[in-house]
Amino acid sequence: MTSATRRIAIVGVSLVVVSAAHWLVPMDNPFLHGLHLLLRKVFLLPVLLAAVWFGLRGSTVTAGLATALYLPHVLYQWGGRTIENLNQVGELASLWLVALVVGVLIAKETDARNQASESRRGVLTALSTALKVREKETERHSERVMTMARRLGWAMGLRGAELDQLASAALLHDIGKIGTPDRILMGKGPLDDRDRGVVRRHPELGRKILQAVPSLKEVAEIVYSHHERYDGSGYPRGLEEAEIPLLARIFSVVDTFDAIVSDRPYSARLPIEAARHIIARESGKQFDPSVVNAFLEVPIGDWASLLQSAREPEHRLPPRNDTFLHGDTELERVS
Repeated sequence: MTSATRRIAIVGVSLVVVSAAHWLVPMDNPFLHGLHLLLRKVFLLPVLLAAVWFGLRGSTVTAGLATALYLPHVLYQWGGRTIENLNQVGELASLWLVALVVGVLIAKETDARNQASESRRGVLTALSTALKVREKETERHSERVMTMARRLGWAMGLRGAELDQLASAALLHDIGKIGTPDRILMGKGPLDDRDRGVVRRHPELGRKILQAVPSLKEVAEIVYSHHERYDGSGYPRGLEEAEIPLLARIFSVVDTFDAIVSDRPYSARLPIEAARHIIARESGKQFDPSVVNAFLEVPIGDWASLLQSAREPEHRLPPRNDTFLHGDTELERVS
């Protein structure tokens, strides 16, 4: 059953229950008459739920159904209860007023959210395009990592906004490298200490760029933390364990995974099994053990399929040495 179907079922059941209770509760008993009056107000509940979930159309359709279920009771009790029945007609009018007002307000709120979402997508597209122009290989890496971050996030139970934030951070995690000189960013040899220090500034620069966009402030914090290590030996703040945002801990695993299984100027790609072995070995050191466990539980075929769909043809490179370099972190190559 889909989410929309469940919501329709909830609205429908609530309508039937409230209507049945309203019909069955007698009006003659003074105490039960008070309950009868209360039940009229409860008709607002399915209307409000429909407005929140389905907007103006949902609220008006539900109000119409409520009227169809409620009006026969009014007509049935009409004789000799003029004031009471006029009150019931007033309740129906109030029901429609609420359905229309709330439905319109929800529709406006939905439109505003959609516009904000479109604006956010536009900013993401502009920033990712700027990254692509700056350095083509980094952009391909970011696209792959975004796809794999979504898969790992889903495996860890992320949904909705959190999953979107993780994907956005993965797409833009290297945006700070726009400020890294070409001789460093596109160099083929190992970095010296000075150049390494320049590279280490990119999370902070990325954070500054993304914080300028109000809708990306949460994403900025993930980008700022994506080179932190679980054991506290990372940068720029030396955070450890739960101090590191969860989404950054998730992202760092797939970021490293993609770097291992992709050709780089300084090393050839390794098989997925070798990459899994490296990541498992770094559990509790570079990576959060719970994230590593979730990563290892994802079938290898899933990772292979995601890589195949997101990877452009790449020229295989001969191994340069016996170490794997990820950014400015060295991990021993697994044969």
